[in-house]
Amino acid sequence: MQYDVFISHSSHDKEEVARPLAQALQARGLHVWLDEEQLYVGDSIRRGIDNALRDSRFGVVILSPAYLESEWGQKELDAFFAKEKYQNKSILPIYHGVDVEDVERHWMTLADKISLRTTESIDSLADKIQQSIQRSSDTSVSPVPVKKKLAWWPSNNWQWLIGVLAACVIGVLPFVVPSQPTSQNKIAGGTFHGSVTQIGTQINNSQVDEEALAKRLLSGMKNIQQESLQEKEKEIKQLEATIQNLKNQPFDELKQSALKKLEENKPAEASELLEQSLAKRSEVMSKDWVDVGNIAYLTDSQKALDAYQKAIAINPDNIVAWNQLGLIYKRLGRLDKAAEAYNHVLELAGADESLQAAAYGNLGTIYQTRGELDKAEEYHLKALKIDKALGRQEGIAPDYGNLGLIYRTRGELDKAEEFLLKSLKINEALGRREGMAKQYGNLGLIYGTRGELGRACQYWKKSVAIFKKIGSAKERQVQSWIDEYCSETQ
Repeated sequence: MQYDVFISHSSHDKEEVARPLAQALQARGLHVWLDEEQLYVGDSIRRGIDNALRDSRFGVVILSPAYLESEWGQKELDAFFAKEKYQNKSILPIYHGVDVEDVERHWMTLADKISLRTTESIDSLADKIQQSIQRSSDTSVSPVPVKKKLAWWPSNNWQWLIGVLAACVIGVLPFVVPSQPTSQNKIAGGTFHGSVTQIGTQINNSQVDEEALAKRLLSGMKNIQQESLQEKEKEIKQLEATIQNLKNQPFDELKQSALKKLEENKPAEASELLEQSLAKRSEVMSKDWVDVGNIAYLTDSQKALDAYQKAIAINPDNIVAWNQLGLIYKRLGRLDKAAEAYNHVLELAGADESLQAAAYGNLGTIYQTRGELDKAEEYHLKALKIDKALGRQEGIAPDYGNLGLIYRTRGELDKAEEFLLKSLKINEALGRREGMAKQYGNLGLIYGTRGELGRACQYWKKSVAIFKKIGSAKERQVQSWIDEYCSETQ
């Protein structure tokens, strides 16, 4: 299989840069290779990377402090330097927390290349990469073998490490807007006055358990595996509402067939059937397109984006569509658009404090992702103040967690520990195992940074045990820290 772009990066930079950039490039029609497994897994992963290096036209190299110190980064760069003997300009460097002098100390020839910097937005980086690829000709390359190892934890740059490792465990946490209502109201798009083509007889799907089906669908979808606990909970609520909407129209055979496809774990086919049903209507409500988007959200980000935009075109006051649009833009790395969508949610929230808190929290995650920590702190504190006043423990937990990550990135370890412990305590009280595992992992990083490796290892082991029970891929990342830094006696 041929790829336009191979993204070479440190695992520490995956959440903050590599994955959002890959999603933004894919949204522009480029075929992107990005590993979604840890590189130490085994030979099959290594062979997959070798093949991808051979079959990729260009290498986008995210140059960070961790990348500069990694042996496997050197191997991947060697592969692309060899490729340049046959293809002009196959390496596209992106500087992330480093300068020309840092790169020059490792690779003199790479320092001479025109580069991009992550001080620009993800959208801007993706546009420039796309333009560069379009200007270049596609030529054949020779395969170059590479060998992988774990990225090194640099001992001389703890403050940087605090920020980038945080994203590997918890990332920034989105906030929940109430799910799509099934009754006729302003958010749902107004009262429907058009005709519906009813085909055949009533089909009975009343036995479908909305929550169980929604959870099962999410558990099997690759798009969802890397998303946060709050994003997953949000999508469960949205899917429950969509499933209920389908059940409420038993005379529409296409919608009932779509529901059947969801039960068969075929959401792509379900969204197609739902669109066919809408095509038969003389008029469509805003919430109908939200339902299409909620299903497409599982497998096709661009289709979900289109559906939510159609919902907003019908009813610009559909707050659920605006919030979902923000989530999709964030997934695609289009942070400016995500912030715009969340600002619309804030405007539409009016005096509803729960909606205000959700909007403030989501805006905080955008600024946090951009590295604008002062502004991120301001918005998360606003969300925390409202959630405390409302007694919303499910909101307070991520508020504390996100603020803890901000303080950790700043190097304020005591304050970070205080807020992460508060988040952990609430997650334990709520029985939210994934939230507990993430905070155990993050607290372990704080103790490791302080040099308290024994304590760090205890917390990492607790984190791994929970991740293993719930079947989370994050188990591998935390286990790698245990393997690297914890002896059998710790």
